[in-house]
Amino acid sequence: MNSFRKSLKLSTAVFLTMLALGPGSAIAGNPAMRAAWQACRADRAKFCSGIEPGGGRIIACLRQNSDKLSSGCRQAMSEARAARRNRSSGE
Repeated sequence: MNSFRKSLKLSTAVFLTMLALGPGSAIAGNPAMRAAWQACRADRAKFCSGIEPGGGRIIACLRQNSDKLSSGCRQAMSEARAARRNRSSGE
């Protein structure tokens, strides 16, 4: 199996697992995070395919590669951060 397919299957499995966790999940409970997860799919596969999911490692990988990310991914991550800040401050 080529590495792209393997990465895609892993990304899909992680995404489905996060959705299955329900509202307590950072992605499932936050529409902006779901949008960022989708918008960054190709970037995750390109820059973070060897990173084990969990513990914020994928987000950290994307941040470390922020200068190389697609504009759509950068925008979605920015919106997700803003939504998270708004949520934390109770807005």
